[in-house]
Amino acid sequence: MKVLVINSGSSSIKYQLFDMSEAAVLASGAIERIGEPQSVHRHRQIHSQGGVDESEDKRCIENHREGLARIGRAVRLAV
Repeated sequence: MKVLVINSGSSSIKYQLFDMSEAAVLASGAIERIGEPQSVHRHRQIHSQGGVDESEDKRCIENHREGLARIGRAVRLAV
């Protein structure tokens, strides 16, 4: 079973995706400065072979709804 944990603040959202059957973190990240011109989305995906992909996207994220949609797309790639 996979579990997505979200910690939402007033201008940020942090998240981790866990695979509970293997007690492993599959992905993690944060969206910061929501609503500002220089919002940033950092995403880290951990592969089963031990490799890690990291990305950073700087563009305006207008609101938490848009941030959650971006997280949804990012974690779908990790599953």
